Amino acid sequence: MKNTDLKKIAIGQCRVSKGDKAEIENSLKSQQAEILILAEKLGIKEEQIDWFVEDEARSSYQDRANWSLFEDKIEEACNNPSIAYFLSYSQERFCRNSKRSKLYKDKLRKAGLEVRFVTGDVADPNSDSGFWQEGMQELAAEGYSRKVASDTLRGCKQNARTRDNKTGYVYKNGGSVPFWLMPKKIIIGVNKYGENITKTIWVENTTIHTARIKGKDITKTMWEWGKYLFIELRLKQGKSYSEIADFANEIKLPIARKSTFVRKNTLSIQAKNECIYGVSIYNKHHYNNNYKKGALKSESEWIVEENAMPALLTKEQYDTLQKISEKKARKIGNTSANTKTNTKLLVNIPDKFYCANCGSKIISTGKHYVCSSYNSYGKKGCGASSFHVDSEWLDSKIEKEIIKLILNEKTIQVLYEQYKKKYGVKVDITNNKADKSVLVKAIKQKKQEQTNLINAISSGHIAGVALEVASNKLNSISEEIKVLEAQIDDSSKPSQYRILTYDYFKQLCHNGSKVLTHSSLAEKRAFIERCIESVTLDPVKKAVNVKFNINPFWTSLENPKKTKKLEVSSLCTSSEMVAGAGFEPTTFGL
Repeated sequence: MKNTDLKKIAIGQCRVSKGDKAEIENSLKSQQAEILILAEKLGIKEEQIDWFVEDEARSSYQDRANWSLFEDKIEEACNNPSIAYFLSYSQERFCRNSKRSKLYKDKLRKAGLEVRFVTGDVADPNSDSGFWQEGMQELAAEGYSRKVASDTLRGCKQNARTRDNKTGYVYKNGGSVPFWLMPKKIIIGVNKYGENITKTIWVENTTIHTARIKGKDITKTMWEWGKYLFIELRLKQGKSYSEIADFANEIKLPIARKSTFVRKNTLSIQAKNECIYGVSIYNKHHYNNNYKKGALKSESEWIVEENAMPALLTKEQYDTLQKISEKKARKIGNTSANTKTNTKLLVNIPDKFYCANCGSKIISTGKHYVCSSYNSYGKKGCGASSFHVDSEWLDSKIEKEIIKLILNEKTIQVLYEQYKKKYGVKVDITNNKADKSVLVKAIKQKKQEQTNLINAISSGHIAGVALEVASNKLNSISEEIKVLEAQIDDSSKPSQYRILTYDYFKQLCHNGSKVLTHSSLAEKRAFIERCIESVTLDPVKKAVNVKFNINPFWTSLENPKKTKKLEVSSLCTSSEMVAGAGFEPTTFGL
């Protein structure tokens, strides 16, 4: 009889990356059997192994794969003093991402665990030979995954160009099917085992949905409902996507894939997808590796196929949809940071203005600031209940707090002494270096826009009004590039320096109050963004937490991870707030 009371001293890790049910079961059983043989050599009994079995296929290379279970087990092993070994079948089963592999192994070994493999085992990774062997195994494992990804992408690109002989529609490489279409498998042959070889195309969704509207039962296919939503309600009646979403939810139209109800954002995104007028674009984003994941590829790499699937709309109707959306995005009351009607100060700073609970950026909705994840998905998205903060109230409190700080003599004195200690008293009053880096970045962006427009114009795919608009925009961007280049030339002039006296430092601080009281909205926003290290809305504590950096040169005087913040309250500038929200505590960076 096995002794089940023995203390666990080893983690036994088994993982699968692909295969059907039978293949997965066989793979896991064989991995466990081989790990038991290794454990026996190390003097570990079967009862002393805590098995960690990942029976759902996942990639061990891509960053976008679900690593959470694996990372949780590593964390658990590191926090259990009884665990001395982490046993896996091979480097490929452990991790094929060389960067992640090093991090995981380093964490385990710092906690005192040995990482051992059935195949390719390295008994002493600190020896010269062990160092080389482990490094080569990690590179080989990642190289294999990269090759598989490259080979797969090549096949997928060819697949995306190939059409079904009967319908003429292109084969699809997966992806989410919009509700008005449905996938259809086409048998194109038989393999050596007598099994059908299939390809998938997208065809009209013929699923019937009956709805009761104004006392009458209306029956349409999902294809016909799609035409009704986008052509009748959007194009002819001018309904907003919010109104259309309400209508679709009222008649229980099954549009959303993972939810009972559809959101207006889902409809607007679908309306922008080229597949709505029958065009398929493949290889548009970086998905098959961890470099620039999700970013757009060069248009020359895109696989663009016309008439790739049934077209719900004509190209002219598609263009009209986009124009309607552009106009509505600029209507009065819109909360976009780029509209003249939006007077909010804390806009477009997602790296500084975020939710303390889930880390999502904070957005403005009407008169309030709220977590973007909660706004889109509710408590399921954020993990906490809603916490709306009046935007005008918060903007005003932050503006007044900054003015109070930069006019406070004691605050200025502390900042001045810290700055002198860190940087000395000689300062560059032209600040050319910072300005030039911004200009170079702007030119790079403008030149990319210029190149895209030139390619679009020379392709011959645009004509008429669209061609005229593109040409005018190209001329405008070309002029902007000339202005930016002239500014760079000017910024290259020799810098001017002066001695940073206390009076001059104080004057710089006080100048900030003039910016906030007399400048334009854009200048105020830019100034406040520089003065803020972070603003977090905490939906759990129902609090607003703000950290300031009101040093007039906006330099980090200490390592931000180690710096100690001076609480504003200690400088006699109390920042208590009412109505369930406050700066707790408000701080400024030193």
